[in-house]
Amino acid sequence: MFEFFKGPLGSHRNYLTHIALPNCIDYLGLVKGHEETGNASTPAKYTELRFFLNAVDSLNNILEYYFYENEASIAEPSVQAFKQSIHSSHPELRDLADIANAYKHCVRQRGSQKQTNVPWAKDLQMPEVRVYIDLSERPKVNVDADYIFQAPTANHLEMFHKALKFWFSYHNDPRAKLVQLANATP
Repeated sequence: MFEFFKGPLGSHRNYLTHIALPNCIDYLGLVKGHEETGNASTPAKYTELRFFLNAVDSLNNILEYYFYENEASIAEPSVQAFKQSIHSSHPELRDLADIANAYKHCVRQRGSQKQTNVPWAKDLQMPEVRVYIDLSERPKVNVDADYIFQAPTANHLEMFHKALKFWFSYHNDPRAKLVQLANATP
């Protein structure tokens, strides 16, 4: 069957082409537009974070699409084992999964234990309040404050760009097989 007839959710390549990569392009375009217009307002930063999380989650979902599309020919017995295999060969995809899982789960747990060694949702942002106090005109005191919202963090942006580069490379090679990539040296 032709990929086209499967629709955007009918195969991992269609999902990559019609959902994941466009979400990434939307995010990058939004950021570029804000930079070009000098829009660094809090609402603009919140919107950027929303687009970033959609892009990250979309890229992270590709492995599940691949697994269930190719389940009969994959050696790993579960989607979790398959992801672990891919992540061990491609740390950029493991790092992306950490960001996606942090976003989905306010506090990450395994059983009843909080996992403190992995990022949580709050770790995706760096809100900051800066207070300026000017005492130079004593006895008059001038006070000013700024709210700065930094999200995503520079580290998470770097992880996103590495994973995006991986998926662009995969997308541009129609003969690439993800399982072969998993067994290749990164």
